[in-house]
Amino acid sequence: MVANWIAPGDRGLAMGIAASGSAFGAALTPPLIVWIMMTLGWRAAFYLAGGVGIFLALFCYWFATDRPADHSWVNAAELRHIAQGLAPTTVQSQSLGPIPWKALLSRADLWFLTASYFVLGYIIYIYFSWFYLYLVNVRGFSVLSGGWYSTAPFLAGAVNFTPGRLAF
Repeated sequence: MVANWIAPGDRGLAMGIAASGSAFGAALTPPLIVWIMMTLGWRAAFYLAGGVGIFLALFCYWFATDRPADHSWVNAAELRHIAQGLAPTTVQSQSLGPIPWKALLSRADLWFLTASYFVLGYIIYIYFSWFYLYLVNVRGFSVLSGGWYSTAPFLAGAVNFTPGRLAF
């Protein structure tokens, strides 16, 4: 979406907003889900979260397009702004040929990027799946306070990814 919809000079800001918004959403979720669980039961929290996910997936399916030119709300001025700074040809119009696996796998930057995403994924897995349970079951937090305190890592992430701090 960023590569197709955002002008090259605006991509750092867009990625910063997306990363910060993702972390902020993850910070709001634990206390909200705990509140729903305490008020309506765990099944209601499960069904509401699933329903919101299905609704958002359907909304994106019906509303989003791969290219701005295919969307009815995008005007000519916006298309010019998005295309500003792009190469005259796009990847979709080029024949790419076979994938140069040997050249790709011999790049150190690819391995460092892969390692960084592996580490990030593991850390996020810990905070999403284990941290709340650790606070409640091991540290003795109440169900509600565990929900509030488990937001701390995600709030820190939201602040860390604030727009302007990421630059591409």
